[in-house]
Amino acid sequence: MGKLGVTHRKRRWLAAILAFLLPGTGHLYAGQYPKGLLLLAGYLLDVTAIIRLADSDGGRHLLLIVYLGLMLPVFYFLSVYDSLQTLERDDGIPLSASLSHGIALTAAGGLLFLLVKPPDAILPWMNELAELSVGPVIIAIAVVLLVLTRKRLVVTMFKLGRYTAAVLIVMVGALLLWDQIQGRNDIALLGQWWPVIFIMLGIEMIIYSLRSRKIVQKLRLDFAGISVALVISLTAYVVTQYADFPFKWLDQWNVDISGISEYGEETGYRYDKTVVKVPLDENISHIRIVNPNGQITVRSDDVEEMELLATVWVDVKDQAEADSIAEQSTVKVTPGDEVAFEAKGQAYGANGSHKPRMNLTLTVPMALSDQVYVEEPITTDPPTNTDQPVVTDEASGDKSFAIETIGTAPPHSPSSTISPTELPESGNAERKGEQNAVKLNIEAELGAVDVSGLLLPGGLDIRISSGNVKVGNVVGEIQVKGINGNVELQAVNGDSSIETKNGTITATGIKGQFYANTLNGSLELQDVGGDIEAETKNGKIKITGAGASLKADTLNGTIEVNSNHVGGDWDLDSSVGEIKLALPEHGDFAIYGSVTFGNITSDFPFDISKKTIRGSVGTGTHRIQVNANNSISVKKARL
Repeated sequence: MGKLGVTHRKRRWLAAILAFLLPGTGHLYAGQYPKGLLLLAGYLLDVTAIIRLADSDGGRHLLLIVYLGLMLPVFYFLSVYDSLQTLERDDGIPLSASLSHGIALTAAGGLLFLLVKPPDAILPWMNELAELSVGPVIIAIAVVLLVLTRKRLVVTMFKLGRYTAAVLIVMVGALLLWDQIQGRNDIALLGQWWPVIFIMLGIEMIIYSLRSRKIVQKLRLDFAGISVALVISLTAYVVTQYADFPFKWLDQWNVDISGISEYGEETGYRYDKTVVKVPLDENISHIRIVNPNGQITVRSDDVEEMELLATVWVDVKDQAEADSIAEQSTVKVTPGDEVAFEAKGQAYGANGSHKPRMNLTLTVPMALSDQVYVEEPITTDPPTNTDQPVVTDEASGDKSFAIETIGTAPPHSPSSTISPTELPESGNAERKGEQNAVKLNIEAELGAVDVSGLLLPGGLDIRISSGNVKVGNVVGEIQVKGINGNVELQAVNGDSSIETKNGTITATGIKGQFYANTLNGSLELQDVGGDIEAETKNGKIKITGAGASLKADTLNGTIEVNSNHVGGDWDLDSSVGEIKLALPEHGDFAIYGSVTFGNITSDFPFDISKKTIRGSVGTGTHRIQVNANNSISVKKARL
């Protein structure tokens, strides 16, 4: 007996090793030939399908590939666990083959043959069939769960959650199939309707309580069915809704914890305040604007001093209370060579956490403007809203701010303001040399920022939590850092660095180096003369006209570059998405690209294998490196 027990343990150990190395071989060793062959065929079918789908168009079949990938550990678990259980029960007594075993094995072999060597007649339809099959396969899983329940009706056991799991899986499969046929995105409804799960579980409990009065049944939670349903549902939602998950939620939470949700909007009573004028010091080097809640607009016009126009919105019902809040709201002004404007809204509300909205418009003299780049007339009219009541002072027509002034403003002299006729005509370089390196710093929490028509040798620095940023016709280095909001740059002469967590970045007509980074949003760049570095985690990158070197990287999105000039090395990388290039017919560049999934097409006579593309135009001075998991397309530029 001892010798037999040792032999039995060795057989179980060997069966486990074989089952772990290749699913199904443990059953074959144990004599369970039908189970072993079916497991082996199913595993090979799963792996082959993943390879075929990834090779044809991986990005298109991402959801199906993920589902098939999740099945791989299931095959290993069933192979190891069931082979050991078989030896434990009957010491490997062979199992007779049934008709269903033969039919299933024949079908698996036929599918394997179609995937390994698909006939030309069905090859064009394989992508469409693969996409349409996701929903029906998921629904079939739900049917299996229900069949298992029907077989066990005679057992005195109630599996709580099995019907809920089956209905949930059917809903997911039906939504996926519906979206594929109709070209919609109704699967996103899962993010709103998920509480229905608890309603369905409650209905199951009601059914159980009614049945248990007539039939004595034990209650047990169906962990397996619920787990399968949750994995299928969450996978479908995350993969299809990746663009909305999870960055927007996290970024919004980061903004809300700072108290922005307590800030007022442009509703209630509006107060147009008296214009605050600050002399322009001839030695000015720094302008700083701070506004926690409200729009900031900075522009140039034919004025002799810096002029600050502010509008206060107070969203309370009582006008007398609104008058008091507006009166106590202040702008802290620090004149001199480092001018500062800081908006301080008077707190109000039950707990004193509410702040009024204060929109600031700063108009600077032409001495800080760039006449070369201003393309449109600039107005300093305050924002209007005819639907809201406007409250003004009866005597002056305005309700003046309380102004806190630190230090003494220097006397204004005509020499501190340069008229447009006094500006040199020899270009920006000479004009910069005659002026101080003025820097503009803007700090905002909630509200848009708009800067236009300025000459800032010291640069422009914008820090914003939530709101869109627009910069146009500016000479100087630009730096923008934000959390929520789009950033738009137009006609900028200087290096630019743009970072935001959640928003689209667009830029047109940039003379200088350009760096753009966003976690969740697209990048659209046009006519950038300097080096470009563009990166996004979730969004497409589209570049038209690249003057120098280029580096573009996206985790989930397409990269499109259309340029009639290659003036530097290019490095393009897309983890999930296609890369589309439109290159000049004449130039000096060499291209090397590779794909993991998908195909490579080109209008150029480059050397193309199944997974790589190589070639050169002219002397091949500049290098173009392309790495994509999906397809690569190279065409001739037509700008």
